[in-house]
Amino acid sequence: MDGFNYIYDNYRHNTGDKLLVCSQYMRDALRECDTLEFIGGDEFMVELDDLEMPNDCKPTLERLQKVASQTICLSDVLLNFSAGMDVAIYPQSGGGEIATY
Repeated sequence: MDGFNYIYDNYRHNTGDKLLVCSQYMRDALRECDTLEFIGGDEFMVELDDLEMPNDCKPTLERLQKVASQTICLSDVLLNFSAGMDVAIYPQSGGGEIATY
């Protein structure tokens, strides 16, 4: 989540914590078989299961980007945030190739 640390530092920790609660919107963008994990700081990990082809991840990535580009009102503050994504396809990535979206 780009800018999360700025929000956390400048709008009180309570507002930053509420932004983490909004990660439920990201969970709602996933399929039931997928997993969303908070790693720490401003990073999340999403595991997409049951993909037949590498490009099958694109619809889910597009939904996640849409969720990440919304404006959220927390504690009477309008917050805009975005998210960068790195994608590794296993085992197709083999040597650790990563695509950025």
